[in-house]
Amino acid sequence: AALREAKVRGYLARLDPDVMGHVVGTMSDGSPLRDLFQTIGPAAVRKARTVFEEEIPKGTGSLKIGKRLEAELEITRRRSETIARTEVNRCYRSTRLESLRKRPDLWEGWMWQSALDKRTCPICWGMHGKVFGLVENWPGSHPVCRCAMRPLAKGRPRKAEPTGDEVFAQLPEKDQKAILLTPGRFDAFKAGTPLSEMVLDTKHPRWGGGKALVPIRDIKRIQRSEGLSEGFGPSMENGPLRKVATTKKIEEIEAEIKDLPFERLVIRTTSGETFVKDGDLTGVVMNGLRIETVKGAVVTHNHPGGSDLSFDDLFQAANWDMQELRAVRPDGSVDRVVRPAKGWKEGVAEQAYRLGTDEFEKVMATEKAKTRNPSEAQGYKMRLKATQAASKRARKYFNREMGR
Repeated sequence: AALREAKVRGYLARLDPDVMGHVVGTMSDGSPLRDLFQTIGPAAVRKARTVFEEEIPKGTGSLKIGKRLEAELEITRRRSETIARTEVNRCYRSTRLESLRKRPDLWEGWMWQSALDKRTCPICWGMHGKVFGLVENWPGSHPVCRCAMRPLAKGRPRKAEPTGDEVFAQLPEKDQKAILLTPGRFDAFKAGTPLSEMVLDTKHPRWGGGKALVPIRDIKRIQRSEGLSEGFGPSMENGPLRKVATTKKIEEIEAEIKDLPFERLVIRTTSGETFVKDGDLTGVVMNGLRIETVKGAVVTHNHPGGSDLSFDDLFQAANWDMQELRAVRPDGSVDRVVRPAKGWKEGVAEQAYRLGTDEFEKVMATEKAKTRNPSEAQGYKMRLKATQAASKRARKYFNREMGR
């Protein structure tokens, strides 16, 4: 145990030198940060890169880097500090994750860790304590986010820790109101919606994934919904996870959701509770979930396009250690995988996912070569065709290795 602890500490101590690779990457041609600096002035890219390359290896904090950017680029203090904190933290997170992935014998994943103080925003309160596997990237947050990745050592018992929701619920009411900022959001919280269910995934065309707060009007609409036939709907690409009171069997639920024009994920936990999460036409993002909720659960969802379980579905079934994963088609037929008696075979889901990804990219490249500037409908059909081909290849390998 002592030797393993020494390995863990020693490995974390070697993270910093690799940060420079991410600094170089984030300032490369075509990157959104480089484009941002170019709008400031012709010499801004060179000056900013010099600042990052000189200060980050020394361990300089984002506040001091921000002050130097302010002086070098002649921009406002607020703007310089926003850029510095956002980019420095992004580089460190990316480096840490890459380092953890190099030693899967030491690490099994990472946890989202927030400061949980009065400066912490509702988004980060809601994300604190969520656990991610090594294959999962940092899902994005918001500018000036202070949150960090907390590595989770493999094979070490993890003591139960309160989530951000649980800590927030114990704060004095005046502090809760100050953090939530608006009376409407505080009312939604008091009505039973935890902060973790107020977080929404976003995707900027240039900056990529991020986080935002679910509009209060949509939270209230969910709170009014008592059954599975109502809810977020296709207007929200990534709805929050919500608990519903129902005694319906999985097959009855599938009969209700099979004709929806967007994907709906339904989780029946080992304790008999039911959770629902809505996505869009192409899938459901697995944010807002905890391993304790999904592990051993029977999970179903609908496939509006009528396809089989995708290669990503297969990966998620094993990664979350589900008892069973099902997909219902519009015609009512169901595709499913069930956890083997000896459990999911280690490494098979990851390899199936890689095979599926390779096949998906190959088919998409072929289809794009055939169709220039495809419409939204054509793009969906292209992705559906690529997903079906990728899933077929991944499923063949998955079934063989799992002894099916």
